[in-house]
Amino acid sequence: MLWAPWPWLAGGAFADLRAELAQLKASQDQLLAERTQQQEAVGDLIQLQAKLVATREELAALAHRREQAAVQVAAVQQDRTGLTKWLEGRQAQVPRKGSVSSGQPVE
Repeated sequence: MLWAPWPWLAGGAFADLRAELAQLKASQDQLLAERTQQQEAVGDLIQLQAKLVATREELAALAHRREQAAVQVAAVQQDRTGLTKWLEGRQAQVPRKGSVSSGQPVE
C-alpha cells in the first residue's frame, strides 16, 4: 500500500477527488460563461427598452402633430366655407350681362 499524507485518501480516493475537482471547475467555468451571456442579454434588453421609450415618445409627438394638423384642416375648411358663401352672395348681387335687374337699359 502507498503511503499518503491523509490515510483516508489512500488508493483511488485521491484520484476520485481530483476528478471531482476537475468536474467542479468545468461546472464553474460553464456557470461563469452563462452569467456573462445573461449579463449581455440584460444589456441588450436595456437598450431595447430605451429604444422603446424613444419610439413611444416619437409616436406621442406624431399623434400631437396629427391633432394639430386636423385642427388646422378644420379651420381652413371653415374659412373656405365662409369664403364660398361670401363669393356666392357677391355673384348673386352682380348683374349678369344681358339681364335686366334695375329696370335700366343695358348697353
